[in-house]
Amino acid sequence: MRLTEFGQGPLYALAVDDSHNYHKESSSNSNPGRGWVVVRAPALTATSIVAAMEAGEFYASSGVRLKDVRRRKDRYEIEIEPEEGVTYTTQFIGTRKGFDRTSEPVLDKKGEPLAVTRHYSQDIGAVLAEVEGTTPSYRLQGDEIYVRARIVSSKPKANPYAKGEFERAWTQPLVTGRASATSERESGH
Repeated sequence: MRLTEFGQGPLYALAVDDSHNYHKESSSNSNPGRGWVVVRAPALTATSIVAAMEAGEFYASSGVRLKDVRRRKDRYEIEIEPEEGVTYTTQFIGTRKGFDRTSEPVLDKKGEPLAVTRHYSQDIGAVLAEVEGTTPSYRLQGDEIYVRARIVSSKPKANPYAKGEFERAWTQPLVTGRASATSERESGH
């Protein structure tokens, strides 16, 4: 709805660790190293890094490393940096034109609506395709409003925030009809 009804730009995927506890690792502590971003910038300067992030030229990770992400006009391609013995599943997530726009407020413990969020239909942010391997790609069907990817590895996360967490990465959206020149670059991360 942000893209279709309000004419706003996409929201980018971020991963941060919000660290407060540095000396003892525990799932109950807010430890460093649980999430970060990898930026594709032409130079290691604040100006270049900020410009690249504003253009969506980065991905978020909790351990999975990507060699490249290519957002083309009709295709989304990813190249994962493989680790021996680790498998990867990529979910291409998006919303199609004509999606169910219904939503309901999230209620607090008293049954009162929270102003900060809503439950949206399953059409919003649906898994459009799931691909195994280190070179997943998705060919647009033509009715997508946007497509992004979530990569899940079989490798357990070191120092997880919760038991059973696996390393992941999240890419930025390809917004159909609005792909910029920077989003069609061929260079790698």
